[in-house]
Amino acid sequence: INITTKFCRCIIQMLVEEPFYAHFLSGIVRKVTNEVPTAAVGLNKAKITLYVNDSFFLKELTTFSSRVAVIKHETLHLLFKHLFRFDFKKYNPKILNIAADLVVNQFIGKWKLPSTAITLKHFPNLDLKENESVEYYYEKLIKLNKKKNKDTSKITLNEILNRNSHSDHSKWMNSEDYMSNHAEKELDRIIEQTRNRI
Repeated sequence: INITTKFCRCIIQMLVEEPFYAHFLSGIVRKVTNEVPTAAVGLNKAKITLYVNDSFFLKELTTFSSRVAVIKHETLHLLFKHLFRFDFKKYNPKILNIAADLVVNQFIGKWKLPSTAITLKHFPNLDLKENESVEYYYEKLIKLNKKKNKDTSKITLNEILNRNSHSDHSKWMNSEDYMSNHAEKELDRIIEQTRNRI
């Protein structure tokens, strides 16, 4: 079975159980590629695109649930507009990536995230509140990074920064401003269209 078939099965299941996400994805370009090591969302010129690495999706994501979780994870980055909300030059990109993942991974629901996923439980002593913004988690993690205190988390921030993740954010910074503005308007249109279909 090829990746297109398995991906479509995930979308069909989402259509049954979480139709908003499935309808939303119908408006997004999907690209199977080796440009990313895992999965990512970003702009391909001015087109909002979901990138999926064939080998990662078929071999490393060994369960149906984990495949759906990764697709939903990337979809949530789009719905929260993480590609467009930040001036990436003002942030530590690795810590921003973790903060963004902490946000979206709280909304995965019944699907099982890969073991590489970063969640609030990795920072039990930081007293991170649920359902907060990327900026909130970023500030907390920056403070942790400055302390370099290995006792403040289950695994150190440095370990997290250096480990492989199931989500690649490198495509977030690849477009010129005019393309980004055009793509954000297109994203708004897709979200509105999806709302009207549900």
